[in-house]
Amino acid sequence: MQRFRQAERFRFVIGAIALVLASANAFSGPPGFTEERRVPSPITRVRFWPDADHVIGTVSRRTVKVNLKTSQPVWTREPPSHGGMSMAMDPQGKRLVVLEGVRGGWEPKLIDVNSGKTIRTFQLVKNISKRSYCLAISPNGGTLAIAAGTDRKVLLIELPGGKPMGVIKTARQALSVAFSPDGRMLAVSGDGYPGFSIYDAKGRRKLKHITWDPKIGGTPIHLVFSPDNRLIAGFLQGQLWIWNLSTGRTLWRLKRIGIGLFGTLAFSPDGKWLAANGQWAVKPDNVYMSVRVWEARTGKVVATLTDLRHGNDGEMNFAFSPDGKRVAAVFDRVKPLAVTIWRWGPATGGDGKPGASQAGPSQAPPVKPKPPPPGKPPAAAGPKPTPPKPAPADEATRAQKELKYAKLLLTNAQTQLAVGKLKAIVKQFPGTEAAKEAQRLLARLE
Repeated sequence: MQRFRQAERFRFVIGAIALVLASANAFSGPPGFTEERRVPSPITRVRFWPDADHVIGTVSRRTVKVNLKTSQPVWTREPPSHGGMSMAMDPQGKRLVVLEGVRGGWEPKLIDVNSGKTIRTFQLVKNISKRSYCLAISPNGGTLAIAAGTDRKVLLIELPGGKPMGVIKTARQALSVAFSPDGRMLAVSGDGYPGFSIYDAKGRRKLKHITWDPKIGGTPIHLVFSPDNRLIAGFLQGQLWIWNLSTGRTLWRLKRIGIGLFGTLAFSPDGKWLAANGQWAVKPDNVYMSVRVWEARTGKVVATLTDLRHGNDGEMNFAFSPDGKRVAAVFDRVKPLAVTIWRWGPATGGDGKPGASQAGPSQAPPVKPKPPPPGKPPAAAGPKPTPPKPAPADEATRAQKELKYAKLLLTNAQTQLAVGKLKAIVKQFPGTEAAKEAQRLLARLE
């Protein structure tokens, strides 16, 4: 008898633990985007300041720092020539370097983060042209790396003094430089074809060369390390690639989808997710500028930020907040310009429950009953009469519209919302072709 009671208690404890875990998973659900607010801001490329209360970006020739609480620019830089091609900032927000236009190319300048004024213009070493392409600042803010473009060199400069620290010679035009989060490694694209190289950031010694099938060829751009220094991602020939840094092998790659036009690439601060912007087909007959998020280690699509208000032309830039809980996105074709702040995490509604609507078509509001015409007494109290059912043709049309919306949610990787919508279609429109298709989709999803 005692053994029987112990077995029953054991089964009860195991069942309770399973129930708690299932409830936690059901609440968290798949991550997604929920719009918080739109902040009028005169920028088209965006990056969070480390305090998450400010963003910095560029528009036309200007570089602008914006206070998200007041929606007002803190400072604006407007160089005499073209400017704001590229900028780099250390994680603490103490060092900011911007490439600004001069006659014949670009010039790196160290900017005061509080006033936006120039602290120092770096004098490039001899035999280096001013056609610099991109730059990066080490995590401790002490080293600036500049890919010197057609000169096939990467310059290393001490910050804030500007003293030259050395030069890394590349086999081809250097297209991208990136420091690892621990500051020990420097990734350089253009050093070997196909492939890119990893250097010791301090000693400038080549540690490894990562390559792939010569038939594919190419060298990546927009290289970025994962926060744990184990993965590195980049754009190669219009595709998204991610490599295992220790083995040099391709972990996964995303073939071109839609038009592509990748521009921004970022890992979430916790390293779980990898996000990129581009044009993807989110409707059968059209593509939209979107930010898509994948599981960093598997390449599985988990969410797509597609703001249908923005259409399919132009560029949509984004940035994760330092805590990884928000994403700032800017679409350069919408006037007046604004930064939209999205909450990133388990899809929740205003009451904190899973299943909030994300970017996309909104559901129709509930229909309010019409007041009785003048002179006619209100209906007597009692059981409410059953409203007449819509005509079959109207019902089928409504069902098809709801099904189209559910498919759009599935396309945007909003599975949880799509399942709820499909179940509602089956319940609300029984017997219709849309309900039958919804049942088939549910069977495949479950």
